Amino acid sequence: MGFVLQASCVKCKYQSDKLVIGDGLHFIFICKNCNSVVNGQRFPFRYSWSPCPNCKNPFRKVDWVDGANLAVSFDEPTESEHQCPRCKANQLGFKAILHFSRSFDDRIPEKGTLVHGHITKSGKLEIPFLNVPFCVPLIEDSTSYASEAMMELRVTGLETEYTDDKSSIQRMKVFLEFIRYISQEDLDRESMEQPMVKSKTTEFIERATNNSAE
Repeated sequence: MGFVLQASCVKCKYQSDKLVIGDGLHFIFICKNCNSVVNGQRFPFRYSWSPCPNCKNPFRKVDWVDGANLAVSFDEPTESEHQCPRCKANQLGFKAILHFSRSFDDRIPEKGTLVHGHITKSGKLEIPFLNVPFCVPLIEDSTSYASEAMMELRVTGLETEYTDDKSSIQRMKVFLEFIRYISQEDLDRESMEQPMVKSKTTEFIERATNNSAE
């Protein structure tokens, strides 16, 4: 389930633009540079985010709002733990405008796609926003790479595993090869250069919110 929300402050009357969560593409951030509550957009299977849509400043992890744990209502704004970025004297409230069925436009990376990932302390490869457990990322000799270090990888192949009766797909193996280690500076640079993505879900939300405003 996804939602279109609006953040507001009772004390200073600040109101954000419409905010989308739950589509696997958009997340909520509080930009410390322009003091606004905004949507950031992830780039598929990468750690980089779009910059702030207002001031173009790169986001940091501390700017992120955990939308999955936000209490929201369609009646009145529900107070959150997040401070208003404008007056800094009251908590932000979040109100739901509409909801939609959760969907993803990019469930599996195609062969040749460059993705980001890291090796966990247990030696497991993780790719951001990959549909786990349906997709299983695999790399040869995973223990030979630095633990918890961000990496750029290339998808070299996909292998479908079916259920015993061959009636449905059980899981998809995603084979990858190491390209290079990446830094936060690499992510910041990519955030400024990467074009924004408009998904089918985004287009539906824009139509729905425009209709609801009429």
